[in-house]
Amino acid sequence: MPRYQLEGIDYALALPAERYGSPAVTAWRDARSMFVDAFRRNLTEMVTTAQGRGVRVVLMPAPINYRLSPAWSHPQPESYNQPSSATVRELLRRAVNQGATGSNVEALASIDQALSLDSDPPMLHYVRGEVLRAMGRHTEAEAAYATARERMVGHLGSPLSFQAVVREVAGATSAELVDVPRLFDEYEHRINSFYNEHLIADDCHPTPLGHRVIADALTPLFRK
Repeated sequence: MPRYQLEGIDYALALPAERYGSPAVTAWRDARSMFVDAFRRNLTEMVTTAQGRGVRVVLMPAPINYRLSPAWSHPQPESYNQPSSATVRELLRRAVNQGATGSNVEALASIDQALSLDSDPPMLHYVRGEVLRAMGRHTEAEAAYATARERMVGHLGSPLSFQAVVREVAGATSAELVDVPRLFDEYEHRINSFYNEHLIADDCHPTPLGHRVIADALTPLFRK
């Protein structure tokens, strides 16, 4: 899949997962749980093995580009619930069109109606984030984008679950924790900005400023 659209919904709408077959939400939920569980087991084993050999362990959950296009690495479904799929698709496109003309209140109502019928598709949450961002409701928009990222099919999905596992393992093993997602949010919000737009360069890699924020958090740990 060409990766020309880092942010936005156009490519995801043009090439939904339905184009390649019927998406199976149960299968993806099961696969996602399997990967998260495997990550928890493997991370715990790595940390405890290192600690058992006297190695100091510092864990850092990875931050996200909130506005990453849902289809950046994998086609995404428009709907999972077959009985309501036609209505959900129509509401999705209506919301996109309403948002494009500045009718954001109407667009929010349309996308919320679609979500009431089918709360799983990441595209719906992404469009909700776009509408809320256009309305200046940035904290809510950030949460909507985060939900879209969490529900994305593919290896870039479920970042909130993986962040939670890192925090969980740090607590269970007494490893030190540098909570980079929290630090990034705090930095952006402190300068009245959102979405990690100053701190992440692409789908996941920190900008030079992002690396500076991480370094500033790590430096005191190694001065002990």
